[in-house]
Amino acid sequence: MEEKGRISITNIAVLVFLSIIGDCVLVYPSLITSISKQDAWISSFLSIPAGLAVLLLLLRVHQLYPDLTFIQLCQRILGRWLGALISVWYLFHLLMNSAIYLREVGDFMNNQTYVMTPLPVINLLLILVLTWGMYMGLEPIARTAQILFPLCLTFTLFLILCLLPQCESQQLKPIMEQGI
Repeated sequence: MEEKGRISITNIAVLVFLSIIGDCVLVYPSLITSISKQDAWISSFLSIPAGLAVLLLLLRVHQLYPDLTFIQLCQRILGRWLGALISVWYLFHLLMNSAIYLREVGDFMNNQTYVMTPLPVINLLLILVLTWGMYMGLEPIARTAQILFPLCLTFTLFLILCLLPQCESQQLKPIMEQGI
């Protein structure tokens, strides 16, 4: 029997951090500002405790059932039918998010770097890289992410430091113009 690849808590932390940074650049700004307008920064700060509460809930459930997957947990906690329904919804949600993220990354690369390259070619290359990563497994992905983490962190900090002088506090006003 083949041994399953194992990753450390450091690998998970690096993967989550890189995922959050990618979402913060590509997905969250348009999503939050479409709802909150200029109060998006308030929504972002208020979402931190909610996200931490969900994280603590997930950690607690993992402590109770350490050997079960999310789908097995749903079926054990919610029952066979409701658990199956939630599991199907979860898998559909993952499929839709994967398609959305693929499109977002493809659009970003097409608009910023590979301007003359057709979007379907970029998306095809991304799909091939993702397929290869899935074939290789989570362990090589996590190790590669940990190796590239200092470089990504350096670029992120450099970007923040370079954009900081361009921040205008007047853009934050008026506060709560759209209501809660």
